[in-house]
Amino acid sequence: MKNPVSSPAETVDEGLVFQFGIERDTKVLTMRYAVSNQAAIPAYILDQLWGFDVESLPVVDKHKAYISFGEDGIVKIGLFIHPLPTMKSVYLSIVPYAHVLRPGESRKVELAFSLPIAEYNPYYWPTDSSKWQTKKASGVQLWIGYFMSQEDMSVQTTTIDDAYEVRYPGIMRSTKVWKSPVIACDLMVRQRQDLFERFD
Repeated sequence: MKNPVSSPAETVDEGLVFQFGIERDTKVLTMRYAVSNQAAIPAYILDQLWGFDVESLPVVDKHKAYISFGEDGIVKIGLFIHPLPTMKSVYLSIVPYAHVLRPGESRKVELAFSLPIAEYNPYYWPTDSSKWQTKKASGVQLWIGYFMSQEDMSVQTTTIDDAYEVRYPGIMRSTKVWKSPVIACDLMVRQRQDLFERFD
């Protein structure tokens, strides 16, 4: 796939317009997406994954996105609140930071992933002992979490430029996820073979 391929623009009922595209060569999968807010209130796009540095300060997650590859053969790229694990106990849910889109604003993002692209779940951090198997995928799909402005929201700045920490009651239940159309694309994936949970 030498030429970029994009999905049609899609408007969701909240007034957000999403579009997703990819480009692949032998070594890199480049993903591009755009979000436009045509609603009358601000929108919060949960697309800034983060982690901690050696001093326990928030930094951009080097993995860039959650990656899941299941039996359907589709690589799912996730920028949303990842489901909590069912095979282990955790004390807190990981909520990505949000980028704010005020009415009339748009956001365009490009992310590049080295091939073969590797699965990533923040609750099952890869280690030197993680087991992998390389498989072939037949398509790519993007998942983006978002919600519209709420009266009881708490919005705080972070150490990452233009990324905000957002909290409000029921955020896990009320956050919506836009799922792009699947774009057909042959590419290689490193699939986890040890303890791991996927989203689908």
